[in-house]
Amino acid sequence: MQPRDDGYATPAAAVISVALAMVATAGVTRALAELRLARAELARTRTEYALSSAQNAAMLAIATSNQPPPYHWTLPSLGQAIDVVAEPERWKMSLPALAALDDASLTRLGATDPAALRNALGRSAAGEVEWVADADPGQAWKVCGPALASQFGAAAAPPALAYGDPMAGQKSGFWRAGEVWRIQVTEPDGWRDERIVRFTGNGLAPAAILGRRLSKGWKEGQTCEPTSAAS
Repeated sequence: MQPRDDGYATPAAAVISVALAMVATAGVTRALAELRLARAELARTRTEYALSSAQNAAMLAIATSNQPPPYHWTLPSLGQAIDVVAEPERWKMSLPALAALDDASLTRLGATDPAALRNALGRSAAGEVEWVADADPGQAWKVCGPALASQFGAAAAPPALAYGDPMAGQKSGFWRAGEVWRIQVTEPDGWRDERIVRFTGNGLAPAAILGRRLSKGWKEGQTCEPTSAAS
């Protein structure tokens, strides 16, 4: 007898084939998604490692430099040129002093909404807002705000910011014990590791981390040299 399908698949067989193909396609799609995720995680891990290595190198350079701060320089890490900005926190304005400035002064320093900025600074002084950069959404403030004011600041006016290079190893027995600094390292793609650290005076562990965050943003304009708020 000749088979009734004359060499063609029966409807049931066709349905099964389509179902198997869909399962296989879903499996391949999921595998590709997991591969992309794994590659992204690997790239992020490599970035974090490069930034952490840069932070460690920056801490050593700062702790043994005899040049006046603040600092802005470039150092290599895993084959990348890492941008480094470092500023002592005590030299910056206290948050109450910054909040007491008038609207025009705050605008010159980068604020887009002075009233909202004052409210955020009040919460930050009370410990509710950890990062001064988050007090205003404007990019100018995100660059200038952390350079001008700090929860650890003791000044009544904005600091004079003239960035230079540290001279690592010039004061190897100094180590800046007790000083609090903001250190920001940024790799070429815009990933940034920003830390608030307190130097310990111990050459084996030069600084303790008080705050840290990893973010991705702008690549240019890492430093702030603003017009004085009093002008």
